[in-house]
Amino acid sequence: MTNSASTTYYHLSPASSAETTTNAATWTSDNGEVYTLNNTGAKPAQIVGSPKLLFDGVAHYLQATFTLNQPMSYYVVAKRPTFSTNGYFIDGNTGANVSIRNQPTTPDFDIYAGSATGINSNWAENSYNVIMAIINGASSSSKVGATAAVSGNAGANNAGGLTVGAAGNGTSPTNIQIKEIIVRTISDSTATQIQIYSYLKAIHGAP
Repeated sequence: MTNSASTTYYHLSPASSAETTTNAATWTSDNGEVYTLNNTGAKPAQIVGSPKLLFDGVAHYLQATFTLNQPMSYYVVAKRPTFSTNGYFIDGNTGANVSIRNQPTTPDFDIYAGSATGINSNWAENSYNVIMAIINGASSSSKVGATAAVSGNAGANNAGGLTVGAAGNGTSPTNIQIKEIIVRTISDSTATQIQIYSYLKAIHGAP
């Protein structure tokens, strides 16, 4: 796996975070970013006895602002219990700046950072998998598990943070269960993607 002094690794998982079972206004990730719950007071539900966060597709999202610029590699272990048309499950800190988002037709999704890549149709509804997205301008791609990557130009936007469960401005929420998110400030090679996918698959039993 490629790591260097210039590569930052962000990790968000409910497995070790008691905050998800309280009414606290914030939720702290494993490496210290503080995620603010949306201003309606709703909060993602931690599934009791299991390290998963459930976003209801109506009002739930978590958000943190921190420096997060291209290139970026995202790994999300998740399933969509129902398909939220045009819903965002990953975004930056403002609306639709760096996004992984559903499309109008199930099971389609794409990635966007100022420009949309090709549509990926490989993630079955209500099925856990590892979703991988490389955000690196014209060399961007999305991939589901061991399926073929869908490549394209995602644009040049930077994320400026991370929103989970909706767009960065709080619109377009998504019904999604998430076990783990890894974000790396590097355009991971195919070999590194396979290593991280294999690790997540072994830990979570995703396909």
